[in-house]
Parts: sequence; C-alpha cells; structure tokens
Amino acid sequence: MSTNEHWNPTLTRRLRALLHADPLLGMRNGDSRREESLQHYDSLPLVIKAFDFITEHMGLEQAVDRRQLTEALKPLLEKMDDAAAIERSRERHVTMVNRLVNALRNRTGQPFEMEYTVFDAGAAIRRGLQVRLIEEYESIDGRIVFRLTKEALNLFLNALDLDIEDAQTATEAVIQSQLNRGKFNEAVETAKRARIQSIRYYESIVTIIQQTKRDLSEVDWNVEVPNLLKNALSHLATRIATERAMWLSAHRTNDTQSPHTDHLRQIITVAELVDDCIQIHIQFQTRLMQSLG
Repeated sequence: MSTNEHWNPTLTRRLRALLHADPLLGMRNGDSRREESLQHYDSLPLVIKAFDFITEHMGLEQAVDRRQLTEALKPLLEKMDDAAAIERSRERHVTMVNRLVNALRNRTGQPFEMEYTVFDAGAAIRRGLQVRLIEEYESIDGRIVFRLTKEALNLFLNALDLDIEDAQTATEAVIQSQLNRGKFNEAVETAKRARIQSIRYYESIVTIIQQTKRDLSEVDWNVEVPNLLKNALSHLATRIATERAMWLSAHRTNDTQSPHTDHLRQIITVAELVDDCIQIHIQFQTRLMQSLG
C-alpha cells in the first residue's frame, strides 16, 4: 500500500488546524508559572471569552481595543478572585489582560513557529508552520484594536459544541455548494464528514432512549420521549429529502463530466456517500416509528 493510501491532504489540513490550538494549551500550562498574584487566573476561559467578544464586535467601527477587552473580561476575573478569596484589583486585572494579549500575540507580535510531520512519496517529511492567533491594527478612528486571524476564527467557531442537527444541515449545504462550484475533491471530504455525522446522530438518539429506559422514573415516557422522537423524525424527513435532492444533483453533475476523469470519480464517491446517509436515515426513521408505535 502506498504512502498516499495511508495519508492524504485532508489529514494534513486537519493537523495544521489542530496545531493552532497548541499556543492556547501552552498558555494554560504556564498559568502556574506566573507570579503568585496571577496564578489563580485560568487562561483558557479568558481566551474563549476574549475570542467571543472580539468576534462579536468585528467591523470597522466596532472593533475592540485593549480597554474594552479588559472591561469584557472583568466579570470573569472578579469571579476568579472571589473563588480564590483574593481581593479584587483593577490594576491586577489590567496586568492579566496584558499578559493574555501578549501571550496570544507571542509577545513580540511574531508568529509562533512550530514543526509537524507529513507523509509523501514514501517518506516522513518535517515541515514548518507559522501560527498567528490575534493581530493588532489601527482602526479608522485611530484606536489600536484587535482582530482574530482567519485560522484563529476558524478554530474558535469550529470548536463550538454545535448541535448535531445543525451540524448536519450546515454540512449538507456545504456539499451542495462545493458541487455547484466544481470543488469535487473537497465535496468528497465533506460528504465523508456528513456520513460520520449521520452515524453520530443515530447513536446519540439511541443512547438517550437506552439510558431513559434504564431509569424510567427520570423521564416522562408519555410526553418527553415521544416529543424527542417526533422531533428526530421531523429532522430525519428533512435530511432525507435534502440528501435525495443532493444525490440527484451529483448525478446531474456527473452527466456533464468526461468519462475516466478524476472529477467523475469524485462525483461518484460523493453520490455514494450521500446515498449511505440516506440509507442510515431511512433505517433510523423506521426504528423511531416502531418506538413511537
């Protein structure tokens, strides 16, 4: 089996994306190495809140400066002070936010340098990666404000605990968009993710049903569980209809391609993966109907 069958460009992209979390985890490991007056502050929730606040205020006139970021983090810093039985201090909060920003900017504003391994042409190859998470720039009103880099924004948004139903809906929309734009290789990888999400959704609902059956006193089987099943059936009906339309779209796109091309193979793969999703959802739909009956 060739190296390419063991490793593919999608794995490389995911590895590079994962490496963007390394500076954040390094910050948390450094919490205990700060001076004693700052050791009770947990970096990660502060970073997540900072990312959220900066993202919410993206725009020419709404961008966040250091003072605004400090105010946004103040309630969390105060709660951490209270939990550690330490007197609240504005000066200490400013110091901590400055440390946080400097850590996100790698102190000097230079990118984080790291190496990673990929596999190509039958060999393990070391490559370098420059990672930036946050940048400062001058806004139109003269303030020095923050923005997340594209990579940090993707990391933050994709790390959210997205509801599986919403995730399925979004993924299928991406597949259709990729087919329409001729991004057939990317559509294959997205369709693989859609198939995994279909299996996850099936398992998540079945797990809930099994857990509730073990403790009937904790769940209302007259109202709560039937509502859960009905909502799942509604979601499945929508997914099946969308996937059938997508399957037809893939086949129509297939008809426009020349035989024996990579695009043709990729489109066929997308259609097969989408059909897998349809079959999983139909089987799940039947099981839920039997549970309701």
